[in-house]
Amino acid sequence: ETDLLAGWLAGQAGLDAPDGPLTIAIGTDGVARDVPWPADAAILLAAVSPATLAHLWPSIALGGVAAVAYAAIFMRRGAEKAATTDAGPGEAFDVKVALILAATLTAVLVAVAAVLAWQGTAGLTFAAGLAGFADAHSAIVSVASQVASGRLSVPEAGLPILLALTTNSGTKLFLAATSGSRAYALRVIPGVLIVLAAMWAGLWMR
Repeated sequence: ETDLLAGWLAGQAGLDAPDGPLTIAIGTDGVARDVPWPADAAILLAAVSPATLAHLWPSIALGGVAAVAYAAIFMRRGAEKAATTDAGPGEAFDVKVALILAATLTAVLVAVAAVLAWQGTAGLTFAAGLAGFADAHSAIVSVASQVASGRLSVPEAGLPILLALTTNSGTKLFLAATSGSRAYALRVIPGVLIVLAAMWAGLWMR
């Protein structure tokens, strides 16, 4: 499952009354899934390039602390609200939108492959940022693989990885704002921005 489609599905499921139990549950799930991606990055880097993980530890640590704190607040609020509210029906998924998103994802991945074939390592930062719009995980693995193979130095890996996470955050923000309810967006968007700011602050500390 890609970040692009997962974010859209969560947003569609959040098409409920602003304070309804479905919006609260999905909004809380959106925070828990979309916000704590520093942990995802750490796991991927540990598996592919431990040296890159060691270099980016301030960024991942700060982002992780911000993510856990923010998610914990909304998970608690969501549990309290859901416990006192009856569930109601939401709206059905839009198949046309899902097909458009799938086509967009395919186009982005093809474009990334073309950039890498054309520019090689020199185009890696651009390619990673482009790939991040669809799936930050694949972008992180691609950059870490370049480090592991010796084609990219450890310090050079920080910018493309954070850029991929930034563009992926842009996707999350867009989907939260357009494919779900206002309440869902208000739960997810601040958390994404806070965690992203914390991770960039960690990179600047290097």
